[in-house]
Amino acid sequence: MKVVAIDYLDYDAAWEREQLRDLPVEFLDYHPAHGEDPHLTERARDAEILVVAAARVSREELEQLERLRLIIRLGVGVDNVDVVAATERGVIVANMPGFCTREVAEHAAMLILACARRVRGCQEAMTKGLWSREATEAPKLLAGKTLGVVGCGRIGSELLRLMRSWEFRRIVYDPYVAERRIRRLGAQRVDFEELLAASDIISVHAPLTDETRGMFGRQAFSRMKQGVIFVNTARGAIVDESALLEALRSGRVACAGLDVFEKEPLPSDSPLFRHPHVILTPHIAWYSEQSESRQRAWVVEDIRRFVAGRRPRHVVNPEVFAPRRARRSQKRG
Repeated sequence: MKVVAIDYLDYDAAWEREQLRDLPVEFLDYHPAHGEDPHLTERARDAEILVVAAARVSREELEQLERLRLIIRLGVGVDNVDVVAATERGVIVANMPGFCTREVAEHAAMLILACARRVRGCQEAMTKGLWSREATEAPKLLAGKTLGVVGCGRIGSELLRLMRSWEFRRIVYDPYVAERRIRRLGAQRVDFEELLAASDIISVHAPLTDETRGMFGRQAFSRMKQGVIFVNTARGAIVDESALLEALRSGRVACAGLDVFEKEPLPSDSPLFRHPHVILTPHIAWYSEQSESRQRAWVVEDIRRFVAGRRPRHVVNPEVFAPRRARRSQKRG
């Protein structure tokens, strides 16, 4: 069975091969430029299992991968995979919910604190040899402020738990989460407009869907409090970066902490690099020694399950798996 990994975690995947040595599996690993691989269909031509991180798997590519039966997405979001097309072709799409929940929540908390304490300005002042509180703007005191969380899944919920000891009023916008869960987290459910108007800090933890794409545009930023802190560790396309820059220039957004971007890697000419009130990290909120180990073990486990005819740990399109088993049973009969 041929397994092809695109933009994988390790450049030789020796550990994975060792773990799978007792199975009839060939594990191939390729490293194209981030998010793009014009040769994906050539590399994965005979693959039954495709492992992808940022590489895009479109309907057109799926149509050429005739032997493909399973896609393992190295992460939580599956917006880089055409799940509808995969489902139509009977291809299982599996992802890894929960593998980096604590890491991303901690990263979001770090960005909130770094924005509030004006860390970028302090660092830049010191590199210029300046040692004075006047070298940067006064930090914000967070006690008594309102934290607005957009998306109360695993990561949004973990951020709320982490911030329990802070003297925040905590509000949540997520129409798909039960009221009792939000109350257990010590938060209050509000609609999107109220969250925009009431929050001193907004942290985004929603998945990228047709509903959330571009949800933070000019209209959304115009309804926020003056001087809000805005943090995004979810997906870049949820935010219109040109609208965010306008809000930063006007002071509507006092500081933004961003780990994800509309285009990744962030182009070197992006004005976000030069803005003094923006803190940037290169889509690494998920990353830690532990999270990478979890991912690699997860991949091996899903391959083992699939080879044995079992369901991967978490399937995005579960309707595909049962019919597949039924078809095999019919063939045996």
